[in-house]
Amino acid sequence: MKITYAEKSDLPEITRLAMKTYSEHSEHLPFSFENSQSAKTLFMEPYFKAFKGRFIFGKKQAETILKAVADDQLVGYIFWLVHDDHICIRDLRVVGAYQGLGIAEKLIAQVKERAGKMPVVAYVLKGNEGSAQLFKNCNFETTVQTYTWRQG
Repeated sequence: MKITYAEKSDLPEITRLAMKTYSEHSEHLPFSFENSQSAKTLFMEPYFKAFKGRFIFGKKQAETILKAVADDQLVGYIFWLVHDDHICIRDLRVVGAYQGLGIAEKLIAQVKERAGKMPVVAYVLKGNEGSAQLFKNCNFETTVQTYTWRQG
């Protein structure tokens, strides 16, 4: 397995992997992913614009997206944003058949290495115990509670 920066040509495959896993794990989302076009639009479109924004200014590589490749195929990626005082992991995906092999841990380790002394933050949706345990195993601590408001 090899971890490298994602390239612009990887964006369609990264997008397919994200959409597939979002629909498979929609029970952790604060809206019905399958039945709500407006929720998809509100949640996903700005998100994928952020992905596309990483490739602007003629850069071939995304400086905040790493990909994991095994058997000549994309098996995972991690996407993060750099803020003034911290780094925020926005998305981490590993193909089901490759989960449990340490790929997610290696991707997280790469982000932590690039962060230097900056704190690294990751948000996990309530009920996503697998992801919560993953970050705990990577020495993240629970520091914040979030609240969601829904109309109606």
